[in-house]
Amino acid sequence: MKHTLTALAMTLPLLLIGCGGDDGESTASSNNGGATTVSCTENQELKDGVCVNINMCTLDKQKSWVRTHLDQVYLWYNEIVDVPRANYDKADTYFEDLLVRTKDNFSHTVPQKVIDDLAQSGLEVGFGATWVNDPSKGNMLRVAFVEANSPAASQGVRRGDYVISVNGKSLGLSVEEGGITNEELHAALSPTTVGVRTTLVLADTELNQRTVTLTSAQVIHKPVANTQILTTNDGAKVGYILFNDHIATATEQLIVSMQQLKAAAVTDLVLDLRYNGGGYLYVAAQLASMIAGDATKNQLFNILNHNNKRSRFNYMYFFESVDANNQPLPMLNLSRVYVLMGAGTCSASEAIINGLSPYIQVITVGDTTCGKPYGYQQANNCETAYFAVSFEGANKNGVSVPTDGLTPTCAVADNLDYALGSTEERLLASALNYRVTGGCSTAPAARIAAKTFFTQPEGSVDMLYRQPWRNNMTVIDTE
Repeated sequence: MKHTLTALAMTLPLLLIGCGGDDGESTASSNNGGATTVSCTENQELKDGVCVNINMCTLDKQKSWVRTHLDQVYLWYNEIVDVPRANYDKADTYFEDLLVRTKDNFSHTVPQKVIDDLAQSGLEVGFGATWVNDPSKGNMLRVAFVEANSPAASQGVRRGDYVISVNGKSLGLSVEEGGITNEELHAALSPTTVGVRTTLVLADTELNQRTVTLTSAQVIHKPVANTQILTTNDGAKVGYILFNDHIATATEQLIVSMQQLKAAAVTDLVLDLRYNGGGYLYVAAQLASMIAGDATKNQLFNILNHNNKRSRFNYMYFFESVDANNQPLPMLNLSRVYVLMGAGTCSASEAIINGLSPYIQVITVGDTTCGKPYGYQQANNCETAYFAVSFEGANKNGVSVPTDGLTPTCAVADNLDYALGSTEERLLASALNYRVTGGCSTAPAARIAAKTFFTQPEGSVDMLYRQPWRNNMTVIDTE
């Protein structure tokens, strides 16, 4: 079985295989007086002297593939507790129940087309909005980010908007009182098919209410959502980049941003990763290289450690100084970087922070990250993409991201009342203050200090950052 390549560093793409099994040939013989020998591939069998394809996508064969795959690649393969295979009528459910959930909150499956569309072109079905609970405002559900040219943007949804009700159900009620359940909320706010309509009562940061109806559509994510050159009070030029996705389209956008910052001769960079759940590790290596430049040239970025069956595939991942066309990347050659982070900062984004820390000063501002030192090699079988944790990453010094997350240099709560990139926004303001004072300070108070419509009932909703397949660290197949 070849694993699907979900990221490419310095190698050419390999073709994916769709329904399990190996590529190699196996020989079956039809002995007619010793005169005829027919060779069939692994996914074929001999019938009446002719090789015919075996249906590798029957339920039994899919479940067999799942168990074999986990036994081969899963980081905790030797801790799997077997469950009766016959009890499952879906291969992905069988996969989920084999996972070691005491250690693994990350392995998952997704339709292959969904992840390929997102990873290669940034295409995903949805409304184009990121929703979070705001603990500073009674845990109310709010809008954290809106993708440009999305259904949410077209209806005037903005960062900081409060969600008062969803499809007529108030978020101020507990489930027992007739409020919305987690399942209903996820289905309403994170649709996976085109044409889903959700009606919301929203309120802006001045508490003015309005009703909007969103219809899900294909949304193209722009990985680099905002690039600015800020001139500080001391006359210095500081770059700001809001980077949201490590996907294939990110490299070109990051190059353009870095060229702008380099031309402006910025002396510092604020990298906003607070909503970046990760993705391709090669993008992280490229971005880290463009930040630090000569300090990381030909240096080790990440060490990928597999299970003890696959230790021969342990891999040293170096900083990347060229793009896919072998063209030099623009380098800022900074000796420090300010990173804005939070619970939505995951996986490949954490790898940037961890990978750069042995080489330059990394000042982090915000909240503790998600704590995901693990990554995958996407494996496709019967139109389903399987992401089983297959390695743990570590930096040059052998240090992995803690499973309880990276702790910020300056702990600062996200302030949804201001636009991302505004110098009044709390995290960015704190980073700029640190640059001048060398220390953390009390951030400016929110515009509407603790005034809310209601307190969200405990446990009625949870964090809705993104679908699980957007919290990834995926790499080349090193086998």
